[in-house]
Amino acid sequence: MNIREIAKKADVSIATVSRVLNNSENVSFVTREKVLETLKRYEFKMDPWAKRLASKRTVTKVFIMISKRIMKQLNSKTGEFYSKVMEGIKNSAKANRTMIETVEMESNLDEDKLKNVNGVLLIGGDTTAEHVRFFKKIGMPLVLVDQYIPTVKVDCVVSNGYDGASYAVKYLLSQHIRKIVHIHGFLNHFGFKDRYSGYVAVMEQIGLLPKSYEYNDDIMEDMKPLVDKMLSVYGVPGAIFASNDSIAMKVIETLEDFHIKIPEDVSVIGFDGTEVGKNFIPSLTTLKVPMREMGSLALKRLLDIVYDQDVYPVRISLFTEFMKRGSSI
Repeated sequence: MNIREIAKKADVSIATVSRVLNNSENVSFVTREKVLETLKRYEFKMDPWAKRLASKRTVTKVFIMISKRIMKQLNSKTGEFYSKVMEGIKNSAKANRTMIETVEMESNLDEDKLKNVNGVLLIGGDTTAEHVRFFKKIGMPLVLVDQYIPTVKVDCVVSNGYDGASYAVKYLLSQHIRKIVHIHGFLNHFGFKDRYSGYVAVMEQIGLLPKSYEYNDDIMEDMKPLVDKMLSVYGVPGAIFASNDSIAMKVIETLEDFHIKIPEDVSVIGFDGTEVGKNFIPSLTTLKVPMREMGSLALKRLLDIVYDQDVYPVRISLFTEFMKRGSSI
């Protein structure tokens, strides 16, 4: 049954039915109740696309929830990745009449603070399964950004680190480099784990021994002890693949302190594709993540869920682009 037929059954105009469906205040109590009773009696369900179009006349409110750690990054030069993700979210929000508010995750996990919110975007690798369970319990639509949690079936938008890392290693192999080291962040972050897995898989496929070192660029400023250990135990590698641009640039600076030339002695490849890496000396070879697109897609996916369109959870994985620059042969 369509809106025209509902209007006829309730003996009102089509415009009145539309106002009731859109929760407009310009309908009397008696008329609203009559229309609602007719909708219920004939089990009318508004088509999701029509509902979405109707929503264009109203404003959707979304919380962008970020951990304290990442919030600090946004105000520093290391925060470029999430700053660009935020740009994508903001641009998409403007196009879809969505009001967004950025809040600290830790201080806003409160059902009372979420009463007038239609959905949330959880940004970054600090999001846990416990956070997801909280939002599911209160029935809040949510999408993870730059985070995937295995077995927790929730929508997420991530970069395809496995594919990007595989491409980087295969490129280095094509340059006849076989001694390839991977320096990565904490592997409890899905992005770092995904890139690590891609690196290991390619190395093992061709019978080479993977060699990796962990470095947390949030708390470990001095990379010299790590590089000194690598050089003492493993020797000078032919190449180093780092799990983000920030680590890659610290690798280059530290290797130069050891009088190792880049890329003549060691090729270095990063991951993210930041402007800082592009302007670094030497300019950084990297896997570029479409950061703005990541944010835009996450907001659009959240709106789909809010308005009951294709609600089955999905993982959206964006491919990276290899950017050959001065830090690798």
